[in-house]
Amino acid sequence: MKYETHCDRDIPSEGLVHLGEICCEYDTLVKFFGQPLDGNGITSLTAEWHILFQVGSKQCVANIYDAYSVKKGEKQFWDITGTSKDSYRFIRELLNDYIESEEEEFEDDDDGRED
Repeated sequence: MKYETHCDRDIPSEGLVHLGEICCEYDTLVKFFGQPLDGNGITSLTAEWHILFQVGSKQCVANIYDAYSVKKGEKQFWDITGTSKDSYRFIRELLNDYIESEEEEFEDDDDGRED
């Protein structure tokens, strides 16, 4: 799966429907999708990412945003809108893979005991 974000090119975000939510940290989204947009002048949006997915000949768009406030360093809920259910599925796949590898690294860390 390939993807580009608003950091790479202009990605239209009109006509998207709400697909669900994810729970993760702001910094995780920045690692994957770059610095967010500032909410495009909509006062309730504090951070927003536009993502274009390309899988074979199929394309779909997803937006991730927080309509309340960004709590850096804390997990929080983020809304996802998109052009299809695949938009939501692709976001989940990307972030779930990252979270799983992050947990594996944590489990391999030193347990604090002296050898």
